[in-house]
Amino acid sequence: MKEQQLALSKRFGIFCAERFPLMQYGALTLLFSISGISTSFALRNGRQQDFGWLNVITTSIVVFISFYQLRVCDEHKDYVDDCRYSPERPVPRGLISRRELRSIAICLGVLQVILVASMGMAVMPYLVAIYIYGFLMAKEFFISAWLRKHPIAYLMSHMCILIFTDLFICASDFAGRGDCYNERLIWFFIASFVSGLLIELGRKIKSPDQEKPGVETYSKLFGVKTSLILLAGVMLISTIAAGITMAVLGASTLAWSYPLVCSCIAWTLLCLAYIKKSNIARTTSNLSQTVVATNYLIIAIASWLPSLAQGA
Repeated sequence: MKEQQLALSKRFGIFCAERFPLMQYGALTLLFSISGISTSFALRNGRQQDFGWLNVITTSIVVFISFYQLRVCDEHKDYVDDCRYSPERPVPRGLISRRELRSIAICLGVLQVILVASMGMAVMPYLVAIYIYGFLMAKEFFISAWLRKHPIAYLMSHMCILIFTDLFICASDFAGRGDCYNERLIWFFIASFVSGLLIELGRKIKSPDQEKPGVETYSKLFGVKTSLILLAGVMLISTIAAGITMAVLGASTLAWSYPLVCSCIAWTLLCLAYIKKSNIARTTSNLSQTVVATNYLIIAIASWLPSLAQGA
C-alpha cells in the first residue's frame, strides 16, 4: 500500500516522526513550562504546597500545540521552496496535505482555548498574543522578500515568539491567581530567548557534504568554522543567562559554576566534531537541544532549592 493511501492518523504519525518528533518536542516543552512556572512561583514567594502540577501539565499541552501550529505555518510558507529543493519531505511528496495539517492545527487550537479558559480568563490575552505574533510570522511580517535577504533579521524576528510564549507560561502561574508580573522574570525571558537561538543555530549547521542546493544554513552563510564559533558563543551566553536567573532565585553557587562546566563540555564536543568532520549536523543539533534542556532543568531546580531548604 502506498503511504498516501494510509489512514490520516498513520500519515500524521509519519509526518510527526519526520518533521515534528513528539517525544523530543514534548520533553523540551515540559521542561520549558516547568522552568517558567517554577521561576514565577518562586519569585512571588508561593508556598510549596500551593504549587499546581495540573497547571504545569495544562500549560505544557497548550505550548506544545503552539509549537505544532508554528510547524504547520512553516510547512505553508516554505512549500514552494520545499517542493523545489526538498521534495522528499512529507508535504511535498504528497504524504499529507497542507489542508489536513491546517485542519488539525485548528482543532487543536479549540482545545487550547478550552484549556486556557480552565486556568482563568486572565490568562487568555497571553494566548491571543501568541496567536497574533504567530500570524505575523506566518505572513513573514508582510516583508518576506526583505527578510529572506537578511537571514539574521529573519532569525531574530521569528525568535521573538518565545517572549510571548514565556509570558504565557509565567502568566499561567501569576495571572490566574491575580498576582502581578515580577520584573525579575526578565532574566528567565532572556535565557529562554537565547536558548531558542541556540536550537535554531544548532539545527542549521552542516558539514559541506550535508549541504543541499537551495536550503539556507548558517554554515553555508558563515562557513563551518565561523558558524561553530558563533554556536559556541551563543551556548555560553545561554548558560550565563541561565546562571543569572539562578542567582536571582538565590542559587548563587550554581549560578557561577553551571555556565563554566556546561560550556567547557559543550565546546570540547564541538571541537571534536569539527576536527573529525563527523556528522556535524547531528552533533550541533543534539548538543544545542541538550544544553537548552539542561538550562531549563537547572533553573527549575534552582527555583525549588530555597523552599526545600526552608522545609528541611
